[in-house]
Amino acid sequence: EKFEKPWRKEYPALLATLHAWAASLHILRSADGDLDEGEQHIQKVFSLLDVNEIHKPFVEQSRPDTLLWYKKAIAALAYRVSGYLNRVKGFVPKSVEQYQKAATLLRELDLLIEMATTLNDMGFAQAEMGEWNDGRANVRHALKTRRELGPRIPVALSLNTLAAIDVREGEAQYASARQNAERALSIFRAFSHERGIALALVTLAEATRRLSGTIPLLSDADRVKYLREARDYAREAKDIFEKQGESSRQVEAL
Repeated sequence: EKFEKPWRKEYPALLATLHAWAASLHILRSADGDLDEGEQHIQKVFSLLDVNEIHKPFVEQSRPDTLLWYKKAIAALAYRVSGYLNRVKGFVPKSVEQYQKAATLLRELDLLIEMATTLNDMGFAQAEMGEWNDGRANVRHALKTRRELGPRIPVALSLNTLAAIDVREGEAQYASARQNAERALSIFRAFSHERGIALALVTLAEATRRLSGTIPLLSDADRVKYLREARDYAREAKDIFEKQGESSRQVEAL
């Protein structure tokens, strides 16, 4: 309701933008009521945009209508945020469907940064459905694009996503998971990116814990060492998420 100011009614695309970003912030925080608030903001986005118009191709691809281009970009953002929301809520097939809608628009718009984020997140959701090859392929595509674009934090996010997929796939991938999580963590620490550090620590803790039970001929002393490392990684991650107020992530770190 606080967004519904009279002058904003004249610019529905801008109001849709506010709702899309508000949805993203609520979902990232995930405190009590945030997921429902996020869902309501996403619904607002698509009540303000003409979905049929959004999915029509440009009349001239080389000279797209500026306002329609902007509307498509906001719709793609909303679909991506909806994909994340559905994955968090456990509706993984719906999550992948929303990510695919976002990707379709982003290919048309040639927004490489957003496309990399969408492919990265969609790949993780696909892996949660057991689609290991497709999921890993999408994350690797995202990683390649992010390396080409330059900024290191997105690169680390994709490395951590690969590690998280490795953890979920099973025993044969635990060593790879630990390696990718360590690489991601080193980048996040180099840039003092607190949330990234915590995300990588969660993945590293789980990879280390699982690896401790699968290494052949590992001594009891070394197994205890691995488990203590995993515990310390998890505790550090929990402290960071607690400081940042991300309730759902605190539970994940435990």
